[in-house]
Amino acid sequence: MQHLYEYKRFAVLYVDDEEKSLKHFTRAFQDQFRIFTAANAQDGLKLLEEHKDEIGLLMTDQRMPGEKGVWLLEKARQLRPRIIRLLATAYADMDAAIAAVNTGAIYKYVTKPWDPPQLENTIKRGPGILHGPARARPVAEGEAVGPPQHDDCRPDRPAWACWPPG
Repeated sequence: MQHLYEYKRFAVLYVDDEEKSLKHFTRAFQDQFRIFTAANAQDGLKLLEEHKDEIGLLMTDQRMPGEKGVWLLEKARQLRPRIIRLLATAYADMDAAIAAVNTGAIYKYVTKPWDPPQLENTIKRGPGILHGPARARPVAEGEAVGPPQHDDCRPDRPAWACWPPG
């Protein structure tokens, strides 16, 4: 009997100032994940504060009016250190991506336009958060990451299933 993980257990927050991108993201992933969207970093932060115990992954565009995506990712890291954070941008903004990686603000840099099947895989896999927020990194296939923290922590489930409660 194959066990399928309930990916809607945690929500995904996508922040982007492009209305079409928000709609496309929702259409592409609403069947697999619970989706929240926001059109700017400030609204994204408000949603994150309101739903901090529900949101397991934050993906944000970098270039938006007002606060940039890296600002939101850093705020998210402070508010909820174990949240999975992705930076998306259509621009070759390598300085922002490098800064985000170096400060530990992101797990992955995603280029736009993103490929839905590839992005779905990225969301489902998540980082090896069993290592803790300071050492969050992708886990190699079959890599030992320590004892499970509870029954939901299994190799056939996303890393966010291994989060300790609270």
